[in-house]
This record gives sequence, C-alpha cells and structure tokens, in this order.
Amino acid sequence: MTAPVRVLVPQGPLANQVQLALSEPPEGIAIQQIARVREGLTILLRADADKVKPGLQGNLIVDAFIVRAATAGQTKQQANPRRQPLGTLPAIPFEIVRP
Repeated sequence: MTAPVRVLVPQGPLANQVQLALSEPPEGIAIQQIARVREGLTILLRADADKVKPGLQGNLIVDAFIVRAATAGQTKQQANPRRQPLGTLPAIPFEIVRP
C-alpha cells in the first residue's frame, strides 16, 4: 500500500540537496521514494501489509536535512559527510484502511 504526500519546499540554492527521513515510524511504514516536483517534493509512503494492520493510526514525523561533503583542509575524521539538520516538517496524520 502506498500514499503520496506533497510538501512545499522553498526554491533556493539548497532546495535540490534537501533529504528527508522518517523519525521513529511504526514498524512497516517507510518512505519508498522522494520525487522533486516544481512546487517542492512528493513523498511516497509505503505500508507493508504484513506488518501494519487496518485501523493503525497516528502521526508521521519527517526530519529534513542536507548532507555536507568534506572540504579541503579538514582532518580525516572531519572529512566524513555529515547530516546537517534543517528542521522537522509538520506532523503527517495517517490511518491504515482496508484496500
């Protein structure tokens, strides 16, 4: 089972670098795909029918971040790419229903 969610993202130099991740989602719910659209992003959420049952409901929390690559002059330890948090999207309410 899948469901799309559209998110408005302001255009700017970092817009194409924004990555999203679910924060502590229920088992069986995950982001399947993130697509860039003119207005922002479309998140395709996937629910594994073997792990989630109809009637499950709650809120999904999505964290936004960018990954910063290493720059010249950094030590080897500092050179590892790091996630730089940008914030958390408003909660996305959900309910699993019978197909």
